[in-house]
Amino acid sequence: MKRLPDIGGLDAAFLACNHSGAPAPASFYAAMDTPGCGNFLMFRCKKSTEGCAFSPDSISAAGSKVSEPETETETESKPGPVSHSQSGIAGASTALLGSWRTLQVSNDYQKGLARWNFTADGQASLQWPNYPDRGVERYSVSHSYEDPSLVLLTSATGTVTACRFQFQYQPVFSYAVLDCEALDQPEGGQDNTKWAMGRCNPCSASCRYSCGPENDNCGAGSCDPADSVPAASAGALPSPARYAHAALKVDHDWCTPQDPSCWPTTTAILKLERALDPSVPRLGLHWSSYPQPQPAPVPAGSINNQSFYGLGSSPAGLKALYYYEDVAEMQRPCFSPYAGAAVWNRASDMCKAALHQNEYRDWNPFIVVFPLNERHVAAALTFAARHRLCIATAGTGHEYNSRNSCPTGGLLIRTILLKDKAFVPTWREDPALAPAGAFRFGAGSIFAEMHNFSAEYNRVISSGWCSTVGMVGFHLGGGHGPFAPSMGLGVDNVLEIEVLQVGRDAHGQPVVHKKIASRRHNPQLFWAMRGGGGGVWGVVLSMTIRAHAVPDGGLSRVFIPQNGTFCDNSDQFNYQWLRGMWKRFAAWQLMLNSKVSTQPAFFINTTNYATGGLCNVTWQFNFEYFYAGGQSEPDYILFRDRLKNDVLQATDAQEHKLPVGLPVPHLHAGGQIYPQRQQPAAGAAPALGRGHGLAKLGLRLAPGHGNGLCFDHDGRAGHLQGDPGEA
Repeated sequence: MKRLPDIGGLDAAFLACNHSGAPAPASFYAAMDTPGCGNFLMFRCKKSTEGCAFSPDSISAAGSKVSEPETETETESKPGPVSHSQSGIAGASTALLGSWRTLQVSNDYQKGLARWNFTADGQASLQWPNYPDRGVERYSVSHSYEDPSLVLLTSATGTVTACRFQFQYQPVFSYAVLDCEALDQPEGGQDNTKWAMGRCNPCSASCRYSCGPENDNCGAGSCDPADSVPAASAGALPSPARYAHAALKVDHDWCTPQDPSCWPTTTAILKLERALDPSVPRLGLHWSSYPQPQPAPVPAGSINNQSFYGLGSSPAGLKALYYYEDVAEMQRPCFSPYAGAAVWNRASDMCKAALHQNEYRDWNPFIVVFPLNERHVAAALTFAARHRLCIATAGTGHEYNSRNSCPTGGLLIRTILLKDKAFVPTWREDPALAPAGAFRFGAGSIFAEMHNFSAEYNRVISSGWCSTVGMVGFHLGGGHGPFAPSMGLGVDNVLEIEVLQVGRDAHGQPVVHKKIASRRHNPQLFWAMRGGGGGVWGVVLSMTIRAHAVPDGGLSRVFIPQNGTFCDNSDQFNYQWLRGMWKRFAAWQLMLNSKVSTQPAFFINTTNYATGGLCNVTWQFNFEYFYAGGQSEPDYILFRDRLKNDVLQATDAQEHKLPVGLPVPHLHAGGQIYPQRQQPAAGAAPALGRGHGLAKLGLRLAPGHGNGLCFDHDGRAGHLQGDPGEA
């Protein structure tokens, strides 16, 4: 027997009895799925609880007989359709969904076992399996916006009952208390009705009764875990044949170097490395030159414009695994913002492998792995779960908020080498969603590669502005880009996600399972990831996104700069002109249609303020927009001329056009691409550079155009300094 946390004023315990004579399972988590065991979830009232019909005080010492209440009230059945009529969120909270075996513990407990069933369509029913003559009570269900534990049940007659739902999750089994009171009962009416509830978790390997087509909330797409898609075997790390729902702790009880019981030894790390096939070359990140698309971001000052400061540029390529042999080094910053490029290029291999935007609080990973396939990712996840390591995942590392960092070291899975790609001419799940077909890209794909590939099929994808930003973070995190108004945000274009998740089975052992999430398969997981981010729910292996036909007339780009000062004098582009410009700019924005996506950048330079006041404070307005169409279209001409002549009052506009149907590399005039590298801000680690937004479309930056603005998928911006003389 195992005591469980109290709930709703009740003691709770779990009893596992083995009828075969063998010892009962020592672990509560393994008890339910052990063959030959009878398992009982038990409740009793505390002595101090008033009105409990089966408290220890009410049991006769002589006969151990439960005392009966003075009266017994049968509950009338109220069958019939029930409609939603209460304010709040229709339906029950996710934790309440499913079928619960219950006992009424406030009164009438001797009536026997009852069954509450809460379904995903916002309905609930109460019935007594052993007493069919009592009928079925039906309710509509809603819960409070402010407090999801407050559940409102509305009967067919309109009676509203407010219930407080308290929930305790345990692997394999969950239990709860539902404490209800009718809101419109007469004075002196019936007391609260309290239910003690238990159920096996819907995705447990032996659970059937609490899962059905109408309340399958385990995300497997089926109530039978055997129907889930198994993850690829991880070599020396076995994958169980049956999979359970992820039951990782939510209190982030991660292992630290101070705990030798879980912190991985060198022997364990080398075993993981062998599972990653270290002898297989990892050469995918070396960049030769244009017209080859850059395969990864280039950090500031990197020699020969190589990603990861040249890590992996040797003939041997990247290693499968990097780790800190000295844990003390893990707790020191990798890059000093004031050291300069020469020092950054000499950083340790471990620092280079973990490189990402805005290193946060010296939260360096203990281990970095570069998987090549699903089996490698499964091996890394299983290893991390066995050692209770914090798991982080990163592709390109374009992440201003450093959300791919772990405070206790942990394991970083870099998916940058997962670069499979394929064109899907017909999206059979729902052709109307993708009339021009779809593209399936590996999680390590970046926009430069994706546009290069899509051009081969006379298609275009909705991407961000910067050529070396990765697909997963952009598309699952929101995703604004140059074609968002006409082709949708990143999340609007996601059709399918292939993701690996890690959890534990009924015996407490880590298991990895693969989910294919789309609108029809695992839809709850799909909608959670679509906008909620990739690494929150698992490690993304690949995604399928919509392909778009190239608009008639191709794709066009306009760039117009203007500059001035904050001086309040008679100069043309002074402070008063600037104030008037903002009003004209707002009016221009309101006239645009869905073919236009803008990216204005406004910079202020206060360097000379101390010597010359506001007249020496300069501003620069760099305005760039993309147009989904040709330069001869009337709207294109109207928008360009209004911006140039009325808003900015400029003398020139730089215009570029991407012809229809040609592969991207062929469109760079002169065969050059000018890498842009973000300058490190004070107190920040070296930033990851990006090719300018035009590079991904095959458009060449004009020499001398050295400023731009690059937005990451979290919406922040960084100032880019161009190097127009560097090919």
